[in-house]
Amino acid sequence: MSLRANISAKKMMAVLALVLVCALVVLLWVLFKMFGGADLVGFSEGSTDEIMYVERFPASEDPALENPIGIDSDGRRLYVAESGAGCIAVFTLDGRRLDDIAVPPAEGRSDVYPSDVAVMGDGRIAVTDNASARVLVLRTDKKAAPVSVIGEDGSRAPDQPTALAYANGELFVADGSSHTVLVFSADSGEYLRELGQELSPPLTYCGGMFLAEDGLHITDSNAGRVLVLDARSGELVHVLPEHYVLPRGIVQGIDSEEFVVDTFGKKVVAITGEGIRRFGTDELTDPMAELLSPRDACWIGEHGRLYVTDANAGDVVVYNVRLPGAE
Repeated sequence: MSLRANISAKKMMAVLALVLVCALVVLLWVLFKMFGGADLVGFSEGSTDEIMYVERFPASEDPALENPIGIDSDGRRLYVAESGAGCIAVFTLDGRRLDDIAVPPAEGRSDVYPSDVAVMGDGRIAVTDNASARVLVLRTDKKAAPVSVIGEDGSRAPDQPTALAYANGELFVADGSSHTVLVFSADSGEYLRELGQELSPPLTYCGGMFLAEDGLHITDSNAGRVLVLDARSGELVHVLPEHYVLPRGIVQGIDSEEFVVDTFGKKVVAITGEGIRRFGTDELTDPMAELLSPRDACWIGEHGRLYVTDANAGDVVVYNVRLPGAE
């Protein structure tokens, strides 16, 4: 082979390699879009914003979620209570739908209505089924059967479960019937204690809660307040000063920061440990950042991102957030 022919062959190989690389990039992009991944960008260089809108998923060209309400995460995946579809939708942190975990109906019923979900670890999640007024513990592995139904062993069961929280091996279940919070062992399902029965005024409707060092933080939705109970005795620690229209979800941020989801206020606000507002989604001017009916939120501190379910829009809205502990 002549020198000129050898050079031409090498050029052809280089061109072919470039074409293959470009084709691979296009294929990966198409696959990314097909599976609904969102482009989650960070704050721009030099930005001093505390919050910015990032993305919504599923994408507008994909089917919307059917009344997404509760949301939680194990740090790698998002679990969304898709109440209208009767399942827990599982997403990656960038919004790719991985799987659906079916919520089995109670005996004698055909309908289910999962409204809240709490990740318990060890491949388990707790789910409220409002159609049958029960709390189920499910495996995230679809091949595994339900682990248990809280209270089915004859111990005290919630009559109207409205919200869940998991912490330190215990499952906290808000009961709209008794206006208290019932605590169960996450391992055995055994009833342990009741919180808030001595509150005056009593809880109206608990929309969300989480356990922090100072106690169990609870949104008392119909009263428009956030309060903190001692997680052992149930005594009132304090009531945070800010008032909300209809607070539902609540999630811990960094250190003592927390986020309150105000459903009727159509916003999520970040507050200090003293309960004072720092900023909120209602301050954003991007029309895509607007919330129609926010229900719950999930905070991924490693990435500084807040995920909010919007029931009326049928999607999950993602925000970048800066909190003092992250700086």
